[in-house]
Amino acid sequence: MIALIAAAIGILIVFAMWRMLDSDNDRESFQARSPRPRITRPKFPSRPRQTAPDDDPEFLRQLSSRLPKHPDDE
Repeated sequence: MIALIAAAIGILIVFAMWRMLDSDNDRESFQARSPRPRITRPKFPSRPRQTAPDDDPEFLRQLSSRLPKHPDDE
């Protein structure tokens, strides 16, 4: 009984793969007949890189001055 179920699953997998390969060939032949126009992306001017508030050296100094000093940090 298990062998019969395994054979049925194998046949279904082969059938599904055959159908997928066949649909890929149909799609390629369709694209060869009517090529799709290529859509180009517009070029945007590059923006200058902004520093995040937590990367700003002055902000980091303010944070370190506000944090309590631990005796183990030395």
